[in-house]
Amino acid sequence: MKKNGFQRPFHMLQIIAWTLVGLITVLFYILVIPIFPGELQIILGVVFSVFFAFTLIFGFLCTYLDPTDPSIHEELAAKKEMRDFDLKKYPKICQMCKAHVHADSKHCRDCERCVDHFDHHCKWLNNCIGRRNYKLFAELIIALEVLVSIITICGAAVCNEVISGSSYKGRLSDNLHISGDGIYGYVFVILFMVSISGLVALANAQLIGFHLWLMCKKMTTYEYILSKRKAKKYEVVDISVNQSKIVMEEIPLEEIFEPYIDNPEYADTKLKRNGRNASIVPMNWDDLQRFTDLNFPLQNMAVIDLKKEKESEGKLQEEESSIEAENAYRLEVDDKSKVNINDTTALGQSDVSS
Repeated sequence: MKKNGFQRPFHMLQIIAWTLVGLITVLFYILVIPIFPGELQIILGVVFSVFFAFTLIFGFLCTYLDPTDPSIHEELAAKKEMRDFDLKKYPKICQMCKAHVHADSKHCRDCERCVDHFDHHCKWLNNCIGRRNYKLFAELIIALEVLVSIITICGAAVCNEVISGSSYKGRLSDNLHISGDGIYGYVFVILFMVSISGLVALANAQLIGFHLWLMCKKMTTYEYILSKRKAKKYEVVDISVNQSKIVMEEIPLEEIFEPYIDNPEYADTKLKRNGRNASIVPMNWDDLQRFTDLNFPLQNMAVIDLKKEKESEGKLQEEESSIEAENAYRLEVDDKSKVNINDTTALGQSDVSS
């Protein structure tokens, strides 16, 4: 079971993230801030340092904190100390963690643990995002957005001023002792820094917008992905007619890793089953509304498929009954014709004998 994102092995994206943030920050301090005028240089340095500190603090805490479902630690401690543990509070049992967990917990295969109110596994932090560190994650991406936006805007402004030959070019020579052909190298490095920070700013802005949308919908990232995958299962990709039957080819749903069984000692009697794994969750209004929103495409398509199946069965039964009626009519006609033939034969024989 993984404790936090600082536990080895580190993910490659985690190493790349901290390296790039550190690199563009150092370049900004050394090559950009000294080019600005005196007062603006101080203001820019203070503002940038504050948001850089926020990014470091939120990033460290978000990586360091353990988002594991607290019921797992409580149950393990209770077993070790040989004391009672209330099993009736938890609706699910994780077969991987071998512990009772909350209804909205999800087992992460990368971290090998159940995460309370699981949102997603962040490879950039090498840690899961759940109830304990989601707020820190939101603060982290906001602080990072401000940081990289400052780098992008100020770096682009410096490049423009240096290329146009303004007073910034003189300060470049006076403060950084860069002149002549060295200016081309300076501009190249600044453009490299601006390119990286600009791409990060765009991608991170999209991430912020996505999580704001999720907050409005009261969904987690995992619930959103799950609803999309369930909806895709009922996306019809081919329709063909074969022997009076409509055959619909559907996109198969990839198996979802949910190693849970129901807790038979769960105290709440108002239960409902959620999804393919039949995990039990409390029946309150918010959960019911969210469950309905997530499963409506699934239920709707199931009803449509059932109607189509009944209609096709009805048509087949009508066809079978009509075929049976036609066969019965033919048998009746054959029997009548046989009777007429027999009567004619008997009449002919009687005429001959007379």
